[in-house]
Amino acid sequence: MQVTKKILSLFLFFISVSTFTTNSLTQTESFLNVWAQKVWFQQGWLQCDGRTENHTDLIERMLRENYAFSSNSKFAQKRKGGILDADIPLYVDLIERMIEREREFENHFVFYHGYSDDTDLLFDFQTVLKKQLHLFPDEQYMLQLRFYNYVNHNNIEDFIDYWDDKFKYGDYFRERIYADPELQGIPIKWSGYVRPLPYQALPVNFCPLSNTGYIGKGSLYYVIRNRNVMKVKKILAKLFEDFGFDKKYMETIRDLHKAYIRSEKGGHMLQIFIPKHKKKVNEFIFLALPYGTPFRQEITGLQYDYLRMRHKNVSEFLEKYITDPLSLKIENSNESAEHLINRIEGRIVFLPDFYDPANGIKIFRYDFASEQNREKYYIELDKIVCEMMR
Repeated sequence: MQVTKKILSLFLFFISVSTFTTNSLTQTESFLNVWAQKVWFQQGWLQCDGRTENHTDLIERMLRENYAFSSNSKFAQKRKGGILDADIPLYVDLIERMIEREREFENHFVFYHGYSDDTDLLFDFQTVLKKQLHLFPDEQYMLQLRFYNYVNHNNIEDFIDYWDDKFKYGDYFRERIYADPELQGIPIKWSGYVRPLPYQALPVNFCPLSNTGYIGKGSLYYVIRNRNVMKVKKILAKLFEDFGFDKKYMETIRDLHKAYIRSEKGGHMLQIFIPKHKKKVNEFIFLALPYGTPFRQEITGLQYDYLRMRHKNVSEFLEKYITDPLSLKIENSNESAEHLINRIEGRIVFLPDFYDPANGIKIFRYDFASEQNREKYYIELDKIVCEMMR
């Protein structure tokens, strides 16, 4: 009887100090939970094998250890930058707001993309231009991440096959591909810098904090550094040329964005939700490595296409990511689950029907501009675009 009571009391103690039940976690909370169990608990920083219900301290610690200007992290030392200590609370608040919205859209998978001020202006300009051209069905406005249809494929499999062939047989890549010792057993390595790949496939993370420790590869990096991969000025110039707009307005809209939106605190983060029940995530997204190479290694327990060497069912991976992340292991590999979920990414392919309202996709943006400034900016931008089109 005494033994039973002791076992029961230990069990209740563990429940009281450990994390929420796994099923109640959002994607970001699941990532934090694994980090707490496998990194901070083993380091002796956490006193329980999991995290407390108040995850603010976990977010803050991750930011201070890996992204703070004052830290000894590779990010701060190599890039000579980072978050100022005084701005850490702002970033904590930003990420907590993302988690709160994940709870609101619990029946959706979520994806994150960090980007710069120039890209933010481009997204807004494309959105307002499409609005003025009455290209939104039933006035259902959505932030336009691409104006032109850069993808000439009907499905994601054709898209990946096309780029696999391009990188495999392109003369200017052959020497680099076959000389790389890291490519043993992996036939093709993509490069995210080859145009127009960055315009066709959007790099995304499954958590705003993932890719921690990988310089230049995580969404948060692009927010902190206020950077982007796309040649934004060229895209904007092409839009102006195609529509015959007076180029003097380029400076006008840049000045407008600078006055209302730009901040020394950092750039911007997209939060993209795709409904789980429609399985649309498998139609638009593939698992990838940094720079876009499809994830070629087999993950234990998940469906795998041995012929094409890739996972087709992204939703299956994400369900595990949320409910049982520690089970995600590479077949015949000693790589830990926490290392895998930190480095693996996704790519959203902008197929022709991506913006169809029937897909139920929702896009939200996070930055350091106030709602009032964003509203005033949109009113002014709308007026300028209207004037440009006369």
